[in-house]
Amino acid sequence: MLKVTVLLENRNAKEADRPICRPGLSLLIEDGETRIVFDTGPDTQV
Repeated sequence: MLKVTVLLENRNAKEADRPICRPGLSLLIEDGETRIVFDTGPDTQV
């Protein structure tokens, strides 16, 4: 069975250094044996 978990974030953490908010989308795809994460957003830093 394939399970997809979606995480959306569009707000700052209280302890953030800068008051800049950037939207993002993360998908965790699981099939019972393998997990794959797709993480998207405007930042190029990891």
